[in-house]
Amino acid sequence: MRLLVGRQIVLSEFFHVDLAVSWVEQPIAGANFYLLGSEKGYIFLSNFSEETTYGAGFHLLELPQGLFAVATGLMNWKYAKKAADLGANVLFVFQDVSKPEELLLAKTICWGSSREFNVPIVLLARHAGVTHLFFCVPGQGREHSGILFDATSSCVVELDVSRTDSGRSFSVKSLAR
Repeated sequence: MRLLVGRQIVLSEFFHVDLAVSWVEQPIAGANFYLLGSEKGYIFLSNFSEETTYGAGFHLLELPQGLFAVATGLMNWKYAKKAADLGANVLFVFQDVSKPEELLLAKTICWGSSREFNVPIVLLARHAGVTHLFFCVPGQGREHSGILFDATSSCVVELDVSRTDSGRSFSVKSLAR
């Protein structure tokens, strides 16, 4: 699945994006599905249907690529455990933070929970008017630390989730930043 996380960028080079995820004030064009959110809730839109899904708290979304979990509000490890137990391919978290140490704590919880429960986590944290993007995938990233990217700029990644008898494995390729 091709995933765009972050602000709107020119998608002329990326003709096919399966899911675009951004903070609600930062619309994106050119994807099959859209997940827009803030700490107060999320909106899920599809180019294939007139139906709009919205909510707050923890929810599962079913896409052709599988199940995806979305959580709004303060990140805690229970969201990651629930996402993993329900078979979600990725957990998306929208959180507002007021202090830098809250941002660091949210990133740390995401990183630890991703490793502990073997589920990729994308944190979109809003601090001082800037959306911070933190994407961790177990066994991927720099020196296999699990941290794929930690930035304020947009990123497009190709994420494949494989299920085997021994669990799940992940393959990630970063396409653009």
